[in-house]
Amino acid sequence: MPELVKLITIDTEIEHCEKTIKTFPHYTQIYQEHAHLKEWLEELKEYRATNLNPKQISEIDEMYSAKCREVHELRTELLRRTEGGVDG
Repeated sequence: MPELVKLITIDTEIEHCEKTIKTFPHYTQIYQEHAHLKEWLEELKEYRATNLNPKQISEIDEMYSAKCREVHELRTELLRRTEGGVDG
């Protein structure tokens, strides 16, 4: 009889970590390792939910930074004009 393949997902691994944490709360090393692993898996799950790859995230970050610089420059210019009494 063929062996059934267990589907391993991020969610099943998070559940495994939660069970291990509950089962071994007094074993510091096991508890800490699984607590960290659970945290990393949850972070990975959030990242994957964005449907963005690392390159796309970097591009978005670059665009966001450029827009922040642009806003800063515009605010600085507005303050300069307002404080200097320059119209238009």
